[in-house]
Amino acid sequence: MTSRETNLTTRTTVRFLPASPDVVKGHYIGNLVRGVEEEGFAVVTSASEREDLLDRQWLVTNAGKVHLLHFHWTQYQYDREDTFQSCKALMKYFAKLVVARRLGYGIVWTMHNYMPHEQTRPLLHRIERFFMAQWADAVIVHVTPGRDLLRQRLLRTRGVFVSPHGDFTPFMEHPARAESRRLLGLNGHETVFLFFGQIRPYKGVPELLRAFNRVRGDNLRLFVAGSPLNETLQREVEALAALDPRVRLMLYHIPEHDLCVLLSAADAATLPYRDILGSGVLMTALGFGLPVIAPRIGSFSEVVTPECGILYDPGEEGLESALEYAMRSDLRAMGTAALARAREFSWTEMVRQTCAVYAYVLAHKPEISQTTISPRPGGDAT
Repeated sequence: MTSRETNLTTRTTVRFLPASPDVVKGHYIGNLVRGVEEEGFAVVTSASEREDLLDRQWLVTNAGKVHLLHFHWTQYQYDREDTFQSCKALMKYFAKLVVARRLGYGIVWTMHNYMPHEQTRPLLHRIERFFMAQWADAVIVHVTPGRDLLRQRLLRTRGVFVSPHGDFTPFMEHPARAESRRLLGLNGHETVFLFFGQIRPYKGVPELLRAFNRVRGDNLRLFVAGSPLNETLQREVEALAALDPRVRLMLYHIPEHDLCVLLSAADAATLPYRDILGSGVLMTALGFGLPVIAPRIGSFSEVVTPECGILYDPGEEGLESALEYAMRSDLRAMGTAALARAREFSWTEMVRQTCAVYAYVLAHKPEISQTTISPRPGGDAT
């Protein structure tokens, strides 16, 4: 019996954390929620950002009604304004996880990154990650380096599932390239590099601006689109961009339609991250047929092939060489390969593998699986 053939009143119920309205508007959580529901699960989301915080009373009230807790990013559960408050919040969070385990909830954790990118309190983050790795019934990672980190640094080997990040760009608008370039004031002869996404220290935008400034070519353009994390970073980006008239800054949250215009108009995506594990930005670039210029780390090294992108050894010199190499490359042909590469990572398959992880947890928690459905089998665990 498949999940779709089962009476809806017997569906396994999953709570996503986080899943506030703004989070569900995003393509990753939003499309994952919809996909999991299409596979026959019921998904609980949050009415507000505050409700994304795990609550002990909620756990007690919903025991036996909600069967699985699927955590994604967890830093917001405990990171506060100062270290003392953060320690208190972390202990409370741990206590609620213990309650959840005792009440029989299955716990799934998708480890999107090994550590939070802004490590405000490194020791607390390491403690939290270690216990999440130990207490989760199953852990999902999007790239094999994540599995290696779990084994080597967090001492977790059982129930680890490698599920490649799916391509969600089929759910996005794809404006015509010529019209997109016209809207951006491009005359058709420029080669356009694009950085997009929130500008945060680990993403290396200042390094990109310095490297781009040293690459010659009057027909080159660099668009930097996204809101800076703080004023200090914004001032640095603005000062560097002022040195090169070929740079165009769009330092604000980019509405999705405008982002799609940028992606359709660009010739290549530049992602000079200092640290990364899985990356939705990478999949978005490939899904719009953009060759990717990125350091040889994390998901970049696993997903980007020589046909669809240019990888370099981390560092500003390597980035400069990669940009110069891109100028000598057939970016249009690489773009075709990038789109083909993106289509190898089916969003539907990622959803199916996520449901298979749920089935794995249900099979190892008889008190849940005796009263709920068993979704489709599939997926590999180590």
